[in-house]
Amino acid sequence: MTSGASPAPLASQNGRSSRTNLWNPWILVLIIFVLVIVIVVLAIITAGRAINSSGNFGISVVGVDGEFKNAVYSGAEWRMQGDVPTVFADAAVDAAQAQSPPGEIRLTISKERQKKADDVLDAARIDDFGRDSFKPDGAVVVIDPRDGGVRAVATRGQAAGNANLATGLTANPGELAVLLSAAAMDKDGLVGLHPDETGASGCKDFPAVVQNSCTGSFKALQEQLGAGFLLRAQTIACGLGFNGMGYQVNGVRIAASSALPRESCGGDPTVATDAPIQATPFQLAVAMSAFAARVVARPALCPHFVQPVSVGSCPIEGIPLTADIAQYIRDEMTAGNGNAALMNSWSADNSSSTGWAVGFAPAQNPTVAVAVYIKGRSATNATPAKQAAHDTAKTLLGSAG
Repeated sequence: MTSGASPAPLASQNGRSSRTNLWNPWILVLIIFVLVIVIVVLAIITAGRAINSSGNFGISVVGVDGEFKNAVYSGAEWRMQGDVPTVFADAAVDAAQAQSPPGEIRLTISKERQKKADDVLDAARIDDFGRDSFKPDGAVVVIDPRDGGVRAVATRGQAAGNANLATGLTANPGELAVLLSAAAMDKDGLVGLHPDETGASGCKDFPAVVQNSCTGSFKALQEQLGAGFLLRAQTIACGLGFNGMGYQVNGVRIAASSALPRESCGGDPTVATDAPIQATPFQLAVAMSAFAARVVARPALCPHFVQPVSVGSCPIEGIPLTADIAQYIRDEMTAGNGNAALMNSWSADNSSSTGWAVGFAPAQNPTVAVAVYIKGRSATNATPAKQAAHDTAKTLLGSAG
């Protein structure tokens, strides 16, 4: 070796490559550890789950005025934990099952409104002809007309097929359907109506119809509507969802309601031209929310259980309900009811009777719209069920602020 030459690199001297030896045990351990971490993280992201403070896999669920227990992934399916009404639990699970579920599900439920609804429904009693009073089956729905959010759903009992009484039951709402026809009138036409042509006593004009829930008034109103008003009535009914077709709100199935005894929505063949008047408590609450919004000239907004509102989640769009008509109807519903707009009704079939009540409050600037359904036992005397529905609704509306 000459003095000017540099020594060969050690690897070259050994005849080996200068690259790192991947078979080094410590390097293999490090690679395996990194791979495991990556797989675990990918699994959590794919399942759409976040680890909450209690250590369960789930998504945080929040109402408008408080937190609830989480929606958790258990047994290969999402489930809702906590004391949450069924419809809200269904909506939370539906949101959790989205392809890209949120880290937090925001329900529209109010703990305060829900507790009030549960309490007043639990307090409802029917005393039929002096016999022992009993707790009737029933449903209460509360919607905030300012944003369309469903604030409370309380039920006792179930509809056929174990369906929820608030969203899955359809029944004849009695003379409440008169509001859908009245909404289509102009003020002069509504003031000039004479429902007493049917022979019903105490029903000489529209205010009497609202205050007395006169039997036959809906039919009389329909017969006095001209072709133009009848078309508007159908447009309003269809726009509010009384179109004979069920739909879904945030994964919650709403049974079909119908208020179209003559014509169907756009000639839909699923609705018979002589279809009976039928409604769910939920749909009547939606209608009251629309009336309440129009009272202060706001648009009628989509009902929803989860925020933000998903596009196409409701039937309300462009209903021709003017603010002056909404205000006139509000004024008649307020008579004798303090600062609440309230209308009461009843219906009966061969085996039982039903009491209904709808309304909103405060009357001048509504923050809640309600619908109440109470099922009685007597097919010949609907007064107890009607009174129970009235008292339940009035208590709810009296707590509005």
